[in-house]
Parts: sequence; structure tokens; C-alpha cells
Amino acid sequence: MTITVDDVAEWAGITLSATDEAHLAACIAGLYDAAGDLYTFPSAPDSDQIDRIDTAFKLAALRLWRRRQTPEGVAEFGDYGPIRILRFDPDVDALLGRWRQTGLA
Repeated sequence: MTITVDDVAEWAGITLSATDEAHLAACIAGLYDAAGDLYTFPSAPDSDQIDRIDTAFKLAALRLWRRRQTPEGVAEFGDYGPIRILRFDPDVDALLGRWRQTGLA
């Protein structure tokens, strides 16, 4: 249930430089560190749950990896102004929301 740089690159259909691989590896490691504070995953997930978790982590890893190119949160400028990167990713939440921890710590 742990994704790798190669898993993410293959899933996204991208070729990475050595620098990009190192950055993506750091993004993946950070996601796994943070996930324990945000989510309570099943101790023995079934294959559907594993697929959902892996897909969410791939999406989130790619999002963080791309974020280095958008330090101010602006992805590009469109016809009507800046296109911003949202703080909240609804696709990741749709995949992982059922395991989100709620309440105060």
C-alpha cells in the first residue's frame, strides 16, 4: 500500500529528471508522514480500499510536485485572470474522505 516515484510517474504518463524524481520522492514521503495525522485507514484494507488509497496518494503527490512551480498558488493566467490552485483537493477527499479523522486533537 506504499506508492513509489515510478508508480506515480507511470500512472501520470510522465518522464522525470533525477531532480524531479528526488522532489517527487520527498512529496510522497511527506504525504505518508501527514496521512497518519489526518486519516485512520483500515488495518486490513481490501483491494478496493487499497486502490482508492493508492490513487488518492498518486493525485496528492503529483499536486505537491507541481506546487513547486506555483509558489504563490497561481497555476497560470487565463482570459479572466489568474487560475489558482485550491488548498483543498476534492478528488483526494472523495477517495479518502471516509477515513478522515474528525474532532479536536
